[in-house]
Amino acid sequence: GGGVKTGTLSVTAGAKTVTVGAGGVGRAGSSGRGTNGSNSVFDSITATGGGAGGIGVTGSINGLDGGSGGGGAGLNGVAGNGTASEGYAGGTGVGYGGAGGGGAGVVGTNSSGNNGGNGGDGVQSSISGATVYYGGGGGGGDNADTQGGTGGQGGGGAGSTISTTQGT
Repeated sequence: GGGVKTGTLSVTAGAKTVTVGAGGVGRAGSSGRGTNGSNSVFDSITATGGGAGGIGVTGSINGLDGGSGGGGAGLNGVAGNGTASEGYAGGTGVGYGGAGGGGAGVVGTNSSGNNGGNGGDGVQSSISGATVYYGGGGGGGDNADTQGGTGGQGGGGAGSTISTTQGT
């Protein structure tokens, strides 16, 4: 998940710049290049985009650093780090599945065997009037038709499940 900033801000009347950053793309293959999510901006406050997770089992693929870190994949894929006061690191690629991405409130979990790791939960805020989670990390994808990781509370998507079944 992208970084989440909390606090109090005095806002003066007038036009404000608001930009909601786009999501990133995972890193594939041992020399793959992923892209982090874009930063989100409100006036003078910037929250860092989320780190891309590693994908593939051609070796250890490290997650990238971001607001919350991307999960590593393959055997021993290292987690990306989160940005201080915005988010946490992703998990480590212990098995063949992808590890979960870090959330704004909790570290992503490691992959296990062929299963993907779970994304870390976001942080709770009542800015909308109800207390809800924001900035959940994405679940890691699986390998060999097993189980993708769950997304963290606050917007993290579930990891994909790769089907090895062919034919009808």
